Formats: sequence, structure tokens, C-alpha cells
Amino acid sequence: MQEKRRNSFDWITATLNAGATYRLPFYEKMSVGLLGMYKKDNIFNWAEIRGAVSATPLRWLSLSVNVGYNTYGMAYGFAMAVNTRPVRFFLGTDAYVFEMTPQLIPLYR
Repeated sequence: MQEKRRNSFDWITATLNAGATYRLPFYEKMSVGLLGMYKKDNIFNWAEIRGAVSATPLRWLSLSVNVGYNTYGMAYGFAMAVNTRPVRFFLGTDAYVFEMTPQLIPLYR
């Protein structure tokens, strides 16, 4: 049995990220953004597109909500950042809408 010959490009993992942000003209403390991600390797391919709305109502407080669609289904999240001189605090999370096993393996996809 002959082994399949591999070239050096079989082992290269490629990740592509592209994003854009637009500051709203009617309220300069708010912006909207769009982010696209694609990862290709020899095991699996992953693609995601995510949109976000961010606001900085106070100089030291930033808030953001986002929604996305990826290879496995829908996802959404939020983030909050508190930027004071002595301490910077960040809290963020994502949640997935699709069903997963207890080991966090997606079902039906």
C-alpha cells in the first residue's frame, strides 16, 4: 500500500479576520461594527460573522452587545468595561443558541 504524499501546504493553518466599525453621526458615543472570521486547517473549517453595537455613555464606562452566526448556529453576547485610572475591569460573555452535549460538542451539525 502506497502512502499518500503530502506537501508542505497541507500543514498550514490559515485564519482570516476582517472587520469594520462605523461611529454614528447623530450620537458620537455609539458605534456599530461587523466582524468576519474564517479558519481553515486540516481538521475542520470554521466561519463566523458577527455584528455589534457599542456605546460609551460615560468616559469610564463602555457597553457592547453582539449577535453572530457561525458554522454551528447562532450566538449572542455582551461586554462591559470600566476604565478608571487605578483599575481596569472587563466582563464579557457569549452564549450559543444551538444544542450541545455536556462536553460542549454541538449536536445536529
